[in-house]
Amino acid sequence: MNPINFILPLLIGCGTEYSVDIAGEINGQPFSPTTSVWGGPFIVFAEQDLDCMDLFWIQKGLTTGEEAPVDYDVRLLQVTYNASDVVAGNYDLTGQAPVKAEVIEISGDMMTITKASEGSLNVGAAADTGTASGDFSFFFNDSGGIGGNFVIPWCANLKSRY
Repeated sequence: MNPINFILPLLIGCGTEYSVDIAGEINGQPFSPTTSVWGGPFIVFAEQDLDCMDLFWIQKGLTTGEEAPVDYDVRLLQVTYNASDVVAGNYDLTGQAPVKAEVIEISGDMMTITKASEGSLNVGAAADTGTASGDFSFFFNDSGGIGGNFVIPWCANLKSRY
């Protein structure tokens, strides 16, 4: 469990509890996030302890082979809405879906992106600058799948950038 899930409520003085229960495997490796946040059109689950400021580089339209936007190694699941904000609802990732999910792996100066080929996302709440909650299951062709549920904090640094 991410330490922010326990520390942030103490710092802001509210009783909100964050939780993430996600499991799966991508490219033969288990996926186990330690940082989970949402903001703008993004929901992010990272396998590295990062704070909100570390996620300045998250954006729409990243592609495999581009030079890495940061100088640290990380693997994360990025859910991106076509709209400008995360919106509560049930979404199917097939066809012309209003959301997409991709695993972004940065190693050295290279970036690899594995896009979900199918799956579903259910967001029950995404309240202004509060929490977002929901569940999902994403499948990445022959590369594996990730699924689970979440209640995660808002990150001011996540916003649309083109």
